[in-house]
Amino acid sequence: MAEKPLVSIIILNYNGAALLQECITSVEKTRYAPVEIMVVDNASTDDSIILLEKFPGVKISGNKRNYGYAEGNNIGIAQSRGKYFVTLNNDVTVEPDWLDKPLAHLEGNERIGAVSCRQMSYADHEIIDGLFHYFKPDLTMLPFGEQRKMGEDPRFSMTGRVFSANGGSAVIRRKMFDEVGGFDARFFAYLDEVDLCMRAFLYDWWVVYAPEAVVYHKGSVSFKKTGIRKYYFRERNRFWFLYKYYPVSYLLKHVIPLLIMELRVIRVMCVVMLKPQWYFKARLEAITGFRKYKAVRVENLKRMRERWKKFIELKRKMFISL
Repeated sequence: MAEKPLVSIIILNYNGAALLQECITSVEKTRYAPVEIMVVDNASTDDSIILLEKFPGVKISGNKRNYGYAEGNNIGIAQSRGKYFVTLNNDVTVEPDWLDKPLAHLEGNERIGAVSCRQMSYADHEIIDGLFHYFKPDLTMLPFGEQRKMGEDPRFSMTGRVFSANGGSAVIRRKMFDEVGGFDARFFAYLDEVDLCMRAFLYDWWVVYAPEAVVYHKGSVSFKKTGIRKYYFRERNRFWFLYKYYPVSYLLKHVIPLLIMELRVIRVMCVVMLKPQWYFKARLEAITGFRKYKAVRVENLKRMRERWKKFIELKRKMFISL
Protein backbone atom coordinates (compact mmCIF):
# COMPACT_ATOMS: atom_id res chain seq x y z
CA MET A 1 0.00 0.00 0.00
CA ALA A 2 1.39 3.40 -1.04
CA GLU A 3 2.40 5.74 1.76
CA LYS A 4 0.02 8.67 2.17
CA PRO A 5 1.43 12.16 1.47
CA LEU A 6 2.52 14.46 4.27
CA VAL A 7 0.24 17.41 5.02
CA SER A 8 1.73 20.49 6.71
CA ILE A 9 -0.72 22.41 8.90
CA ILE A 10 0.44 26.02 9.11
CA ILE A 11 -1.11 27.99 11.98
CA LEU A 12 -0.35 31.69 11.70
CA ASN A 13 -0.35 33.46 15.06
CA TYR A 14 -0.16 37.01 16.33
CA ASN A 15 -0.94 37.53 20.02
CA GLY A 16 -3.26 34.54 19.97
CA ALA A 17 -2.28 32.91 23.24
CA ALA A 18 -5.95 32.72 24.25
CA LEU A 19 -6.75 30.78 21.06
CA LEU A 20 -3.82 28.51 20.37
CA GLN A 21 -4.42 25.77 22.91
CA GLU A 22 -7.92 24.96 21.66
CA CYS A 23 -6.85 25.19 18.03
CA ILE A 24 -3.80 22.95 18.38
CA THR A 25 -5.58 20.45 20.64
CA SER A 26 -8.27 19.94 18.00
CA VAL A 27 -5.69 19.65 15.21
CA GLU A 28 -3.77 17.01 17.14
CA LYS A 29 -6.90 14.84 17.03
CA THR A 30 -6.83 14.80 13.23
CA ARG A 31 -7.28 11.23 12.01
CA TYR A 32 -5.39 11.71 8.78
CA ALA A 33 -1.68 10.94 8.97
CA PRO A 34 1.04 11.90 8.39
CA VAL A 35 0.83 15.58 9.31
CA GLU A 36 3.27 18.15 10.62
CA ILE A 37 1.95 21.05 12.71
CA MET A 38 3.76 24.37 12.54
CA VAL A 39 2.93 27.63 14.28
CA VAL A 40 4.28 30.72 12.53
CA ASP A 41 4.45 33.44 15.15
CA ASN A 42 4.42 37.01 13.84
CA ALA A 43 6.40 38.57 16.72
CA SER A 44 3.69 38.15 19.36
CA THR A 45 4.05 40.18 22.55
CA ASP A 46 1.72 37.97 24.64
CA ASP A 47 2.38 34.50 26.10
CA SER A 48 2.03 32.64 22.80
CA ILE A 49 5.57 31.21 22.77
CA ILE A 50 5.33 30.14 26.43
CA LEU A 51 2.02 28.38 25.72
CA LEU A 52 3.52 26.53 22.76
CA GLU A 53 5.98 24.83 25.08
CA LYS A 54 3.03 22.63 26.14
CA PHE A 55 3.03 21.12 22.63
CA PRO A 56 6.44 19.51 22.00
CA GLY A 57 5.25 18.02 18.73
CA VAL A 58 4.54 21.44 17.24
CA LYS A 59 7.22 23.18 15.20
CA ILE A 60 7.65 26.91 15.83
CA SER A 61 8.74 29.49 13.28
CA GLY A 62 9.34 32.79 15.05
CA ASN A 63 9.36 35.97 12.99
CA LYS A 64 11.14 39.11 14.20
CA ARG A 65 8.22 41.29 13.14
CA ASN A 66 4.59 41.00 12.13
CA TYR A 67 4.60 40.11 8.44
CA GLY A 68 0.83 39.80 8.22
CA TYR A 69 -1.20 36.93 6.84
CA ALA A 70 0.30 36.79 3.35
CA GLU A 71 4.03 36.88 4.02
CA GLY A 72 3.68 35.13 7.38
CA ASN A 73 2.13 32.16 5.63
CA ASN A 74 4.69 32.31 2.83
CA ILE A 75 7.46 32.00 5.43
CA GLY A 76 5.86 29.03 7.15
CA ILE A 77 5.04 27.26 3.90
CA ALA A 78 8.64 27.64 2.72
CA GLN A 79 9.84 25.94 5.92
CA SER A 80 7.28 23.12 5.78
CA ARG A 81 7.74 19.78 4.03
CA GLY A 82 4.30 18.59 2.99
CA LYS A 83 3.14 17.82 -0.53
CA TYR A 84 0.02 19.64 0.63
CA PHE A 85 -0.43 22.26 3.32
CA VAL A 86 -3.24 23.97 5.19
CA THR A 87 -3.41 27.68 6.03
CA LEU A 88 -5.26 27.42 9.33
CA ASN A 89 -6.31 30.44 11.37
CA ASN A 90 -5.49 30.28 15.07
CA ASP A 91 -9.19 30.87 15.87
CA VAL A 92 -10.29 27.70 14.04
CA THR A 93 -11.03 24.27 15.51
CA VAL A 94 -11.46 21.17 13.37
CA GLU A 95 -13.36 17.90 13.28
CA PRO A 96 -11.14 14.78 13.49
CA ASP A 97 -11.94 13.72 9.90
CA TRP A 98 -11.63 17.20 8.36
CA LEU A 99 -8.69 16.29 6.09
CA ASP A 100 -10.00 12.98 4.75
CA LYS A 101 -12.11 14.26 1.85
CA PRO A 102 -9.80 17.12 0.78
CA LEU A 103 -6.90 14.69 0.48
CA ALA A 104 -9.05 12.25 -1.46
CA HIS A 105 -9.88 15.03 -3.94
CA LEU A 106 -6.30 16.26 -4.24
CA GLU A 107 -4.81 12.79 -4.67
CA GLY A 108 -7.57 11.78 -7.06
CA ASN A 109 -7.32 14.72 -9.46
CA GLU A 110 -4.07 16.50 -10.25
CA ARG A 111 -5.94 19.52 -11.66
CA ILE A 112 -7.22 20.41 -8.19
CA GLY A 113 -4.96 23.04 -6.64
CA ALA A 114 -6.92 23.85 -3.48
CA VAL A 115 -9.87 22.61 -1.46
CA SER A 116 -12.23 24.81 0.55
CA CYS A 117 -13.51 23.36 3.82
CA ARG A 118 -17.01 23.79 5.22
CA GLN A 119 -16.29 26.62 7.64
CA MET A 120 -19.02 26.86 10.29
CA SER A 121 -19.59 29.33 13.11
CA TYR A 122 -17.79 28.40 16.31
CA ALA A 123 -20.56 29.99 18.38
CA ASP A 124 -23.34 28.05 16.62
CA HIS A 125 -22.35 24.94 14.70
CA GLU A 126 -25.57 25.06 12.67
CA ILE A 127 -24.71 28.46 11.16
CA ILE A 128 -22.35 28.83 8.21
CA ASP A 129 -19.32 31.07 8.53
CA GLY A 130 -18.36 30.62 4.88
CA LEU A 131 -18.14 27.71 2.43
CA PHE A 132 -16.18 29.33 -0.39
CA HIS A 133 -16.03 32.74 -2.07
CA TYR A 134 -18.26 34.02 -4.87
CA PHE A 135 -18.50 37.22 -6.92
CA LYS A 136 -21.00 39.96 -6.26
CA PRO A 137 -22.03 42.37 -9.07
CA ASP A 138 -19.50 44.91 -7.74
CA LEU A 139 -16.80 42.22 -8.28
CA THR A 140 -16.30 41.85 -4.53
CA MET A 141 -15.81 38.26 -3.37
CA LEU A 142 -17.81 37.23 -0.31
CA PRO A 143 -18.22 33.98 1.67
CA PHE A 144 -21.02 31.87 0.21
CA GLY A 145 -23.71 30.83 2.70
CA GLU A 146 -22.58 33.22 5.43
CA GLN A 147 -25.00 33.37 8.38
CA ARG A 148 -27.33 30.76 6.85
CA LYS A 149 -28.15 27.22 7.97
CA MET A 150 -26.79 24.20 6.09
CA GLY A 151 -30.23 22.92 5.07
CA GLU A 152 -31.33 26.13 3.35
CA ASP A 153 -29.65 25.45 0.00
CA PRO A 154 -28.80 22.04 -1.54
CA ARG A 155 -25.51 23.46 -2.87
CA PHE A 156 -24.27 23.81 0.71
CA SER A 157 -23.92 20.02 0.88
CA MET A 158 -22.67 19.42 -2.67
CA THR A 159 -19.09 19.02 -3.89
CA GLY A 160 -18.20 21.36 -6.70
CA ARG A 161 -15.74 23.66 -8.44
CA VAL A 162 -15.69 27.19 -7.07
CA PHE A 163 -13.61 30.31 -7.51
CA SER A 164 -11.92 30.70 -4.17
CA ALA A 165 -11.31 28.72 -0.98
CA ASN A 166 -11.60 30.04 2.57
CA GLY A 167 -8.14 31.27 3.52
CA GLY A 168 -8.63 30.36 7.16
CA SER A 169 -8.78 26.61 6.44
CA ALA A 170 -7.72 26.05 2.82
CA VAL A 171 -6.00 22.79 1.88
CA ILE A 172 -3.51 23.64 -0.88
CA ARG A 173 -1.32 21.72 -3.30
CA ARG A 174 2.26 22.96 -3.00
CA LYS A 175 2.90 22.52 -6.74
CA MET A 176 0.06 24.94 -7.52
CA PHE A 177 1.16 27.41 -4.85
CA ASP A 178 4.71 27.50 -6.20
CA GLU A 179 3.60 27.77 -9.82
CA VAL A 180 1.39 30.83 -9.25
CA GLY A 181 3.88 32.58 -6.96
CA GLY A 182 2.42 32.16 -3.46
CA PHE A 183 0.56 34.81 -1.50
CA ASP A 184 1.09 38.42 -2.52
CA ALA A 185 3.12 39.78 0.41
CA ARG A 186 2.07 43.37 -0.39
CA PHE A 187 -1.50 42.55 0.59
CA PHE A 188 -0.46 41.91 4.22
CA ALA A 189 -3.99 40.79 5.16
CA TYR A 190 -7.43 40.41 3.51
CA LEU A 191 -8.22 39.16 0.00
CA ASP A 192 -4.92 37.24 -0.02
CA GLU A 193 -6.62 33.89 -0.63
CA VAL A 194 -8.94 35.37 -3.28
CA ASP A 195 -5.90 36.77 -5.07
CA LEU A 196 -4.12 33.42 -4.87
CA CYS A 197 -7.15 31.53 -6.19
CA MET A 198 -7.61 33.97 -9.08
CA ARG A 199 -4.06 33.25 -10.17
CA ALA A 200 -4.76 29.54 -9.76
CA PHE A 201 -7.69 29.94 -12.14
CA LEU A 202 -5.53 31.81 -14.67
CA TYR A 203 -3.04 28.94 -14.56
CA ASP A 204 -5.85 26.41 -15.15
CA TRP A 205 -6.00 24.96 -11.65
CA TRP A 206 -9.28 23.97 -10.00
CA VAL A 207 -10.55 24.99 -6.56
CA VAL A 208 -13.04 22.53 -5.07
CA TYR A 209 -15.45 22.86 -2.16
CA ALA A 210 -15.66 19.78 0.11
CA PRO A 211 -18.71 19.91 2.41
CA GLU A 212 -17.51 16.91 4.45
CA ALA A 213 -14.44 18.86 5.66
CA VAL A 214 -15.89 20.62 8.69
CA VAL A 215 -14.12 23.30 10.73
CA TYR A 216 -15.36 25.99 13.14
CA HIS A 217 -14.30 29.62 12.95
CA LYS A 218 -14.51 32.26 15.68
CA GLY A 219 -13.85 35.06 13.20
CA SER A 220 -11.83 38.28 12.93
CA VAL A 221 -9.89 37.92 16.14
CA SER A 222 -6.56 39.43 15.05
CA PHE A 223 -8.49 42.30 13.44
CA LYS A 224 -11.63 43.03 15.43
CA LYS A 225 -14.72 43.13 13.22
CA THR A 226 -15.18 46.82 13.92
CA GLY A 227 -11.49 47.69 13.61
CA ILE A 228 -10.59 50.37 11.11
CA ARG A 229 -7.40 48.57 10.03
CA LYS A 230 -9.51 45.70 8.70
CA TYR A 231 -11.38 48.12 6.41
CA TYR A 232 -8.17 49.86 5.43
CA PHE A 233 -6.42 46.67 4.29
CA ARG A 234 -9.54 45.29 2.62
CA GLU A 235 -10.22 48.47 0.65
CA ARG A 236 -6.62 49.01 -0.39
CA ASN A 237 -6.34 45.38 -1.49
CA ARG A 238 -9.70 45.43 -3.25
CA PHE A 239 -8.46 48.16 -5.58
CA TRP A 240 -5.24 46.25 -6.21
CA PHE A 241 -7.24 43.12 -7.01
CA LEU A 242 -9.42 44.99 -9.50
CA TYR A 243 -6.35 46.49 -11.17
CA LYS A 244 -4.42 43.21 -11.31
CA TYR A 245 -7.06 41.18 -13.15
CA TYR A 246 -9.74 43.14 -15.01
CA PRO A 247 -9.67 45.02 -18.33
CA VAL A 248 -11.01 48.57 -18.25
CA SER A 249 -13.94 47.59 -20.48
CA TYR A 250 -15.10 45.00 -17.94
CA LEU A 251 -14.80 47.45 -15.04
CA LEU A 252 -16.87 49.99 -16.99
CA LYS A 253 -19.63 47.39 -17.42
CA HIS A 254 -19.78 47.17 -13.64
CA VAL A 255 -19.37 50.87 -12.94
CA ILE A 256 -22.77 51.29 -11.24
CA PRO A 257 -22.27 48.46 -8.71
CA LEU A 258 -18.70 49.67 -8.18
CA LEU A 259 -19.88 53.21 -7.45
CA ILE A 260 -22.57 51.93 -5.06
CA MET A 261 -19.91 49.90 -3.28
CA GLU A 262 -17.70 52.97 -3.02
CA LEU A 263 -20.49 54.98 -1.45
CA ARG A 264 -21.01 52.23 1.10
CA VAL A 265 -17.32 52.23 1.95
CA ILE A 266 -17.34 56.01 2.36
CA ARG A 267 -20.36 55.79 4.61
CA VAL A 268 -18.84 53.12 6.85
CA MET A 269 -15.31 54.52 7.12
CA CYS A 270 -16.06 58.24 7.08
CA VAL A 271 -19.54 58.60 8.59
CA VAL A 272 -20.15 55.58 10.82
CA MET A 273 -16.60 54.98 12.03
CA LEU A 274 -15.53 58.64 11.74
CA LYS A 275 -12.17 57.66 10.25
CA PRO A 276 -11.99 59.56 6.93
CA GLN A 277 -8.20 59.66 7.13
CA TRP A 278 -8.10 55.86 6.87
CA TYR A 279 -10.38 55.91 3.84
CA PHE A 280 -8.13 58.37 2.02
CA LYS A 281 -5.02 56.48 3.14
CA ALA A 282 -6.44 53.26 1.66
CA ARG A 283 -7.31 54.91 -1.64
CA LEU A 284 -4.04 56.83 -1.95
CA GLU A 285 -1.89 53.81 -1.19
CA ALA A 286 -3.92 51.67 -3.57
CA ILE A 287 -3.63 54.10 -6.48
CA THR A 288 0.05 54.89 -5.95
CA GLY A 289 0.68 51.16 -5.70
CA PHE A 290 -0.71 50.46 -9.17
CA ARG A 291 2.70 51.08 -10.71
CA LYS A 292 4.11 48.10 -8.78
CA TYR A 293 1.55 45.88 -10.49
CA LYS A 294 1.89 47.20 -14.03
CA ALA A 295 3.85 44.21 -15.38
CA VAL A 296 1.72 41.81 -13.33
CA ARG A 297 -1.44 43.30 -14.83
CA VAL A 298 -0.14 42.87 -18.38
CA GLU A 299 0.61 39.19 -17.80
CA ASN A 300 -2.68 38.56 -15.97
CA LEU A 301 -4.78 40.21 -18.67
CA LYS A 302 -3.05 38.09 -21.29
CA ARG A 303 -3.97 34.93 -19.38
CA MET A 304 -7.47 36.26 -18.67
CA ARG A 305 -8.14 36.76 -22.39
CA GLU A 306 -7.25 33.12 -23.00
CA ARG A 307 -9.64 31.94 -20.27
CA TRP A 308 -12.32 34.60 -20.53
CA LYS A 309 -15.22 32.29 -21.47
CA LYS A 310 -14.39 29.94 -18.61
CA PHE A 311 -14.08 32.88 -16.24
CA ILE A 312 -17.54 34.20 -17.17
CA GLU A 313 -19.07 30.71 -16.94
CA LEU A 314 -17.69 30.00 -13.47
CA LYS A 315 -18.49 33.51 -12.24
CA ARG A 316 -22.09 33.21 -13.49
CA LYS A 317 -22.69 29.69 -12.20
CA MET A 318 -20.69 30.30 -8.99
CA PHE A 319 -20.67 26.54 -8.40
CA ILE A 320 -20.08 23.69 -10.86
CA SER A 321 -21.01 20.28 -9.45
CA LEU A 322 -18.48 17.48 -9.73
